Amino acid sequence: MLVKVFTSKGPLNGVHGRLRHRGGQYYSMDYTQSLEEEINRWLCENPAIEISQVQQSSSAGWFGRLHCVVTVWYEPSKTILTKEEAQRLVLTRLNSSHTPDEIVITETIERPFGWVFCYNSKSYVETGDDGRCLSGNHPILVDRYNSTLHFTGLGNIEDYIDRYERTGQTRA
Repeated sequence: MLVKVFTSKGPLNGVHGRLRHRGGQYYSMDYTQSLEEEINRWLCENPAIEISQVQQSSSAGWFGRLHCVVTVWYEPSKTILTKEEAQRLVLTRLNSSHTPDEIVITETIERPFGWVFCYNSKSYVETGDDGRCLSGNHPILVDRYNSTLHFTGLGNIEDYIDRYERTGQTRA
C-alpha cells in the first residue's frame, strides 16, 4: 500500500477564509482550486492505480486560516502496459488539456522501463506550417510497469531518460 499526501498551498476560502485588501478592493485568497487541480493532475498521471481510501482533514492553522490535507491510499497497477495503451494514455491526457487542435504522436522511443512519446499538433504534422507548431511540447515518459506519466522539460531528452532510469524521476 502506498500513500500520496496533498496539501493546500495556502488558506482556503469558507468560514475561515480571509479577505485581503489590494488597491482599494477586497479579494480572497482561495487555494481550493489549485489543490483540486493538483489532485486531478496526479490522478490523470496515474490512471491504473487502485485507490483504497481517501481522507480529508482540515486545520485552522495560524490566525484561523483553514488549511486542507487530502491523503490517498492506493495500490500501484498490477498490469504491464502495452505500447498502444501507453500512447492512448498520453493522447487522452494531452487532448484533454483544452488545446484548439488535436494532438498526435510524432516519435516514440522505447526503453526497458517503457516509452518516451514526442508529440505535436495534427495540423502542424499535416501542413508543416510553423504557425501551427505547439510550443512547450516536451516529451512524456510512460512507465510500462506502473502506468505513470512523467513530464520532461527543455533539456536533452537522453538526460531525462538517464535520470528516470537511475531514480524513477524526470526532475532533479
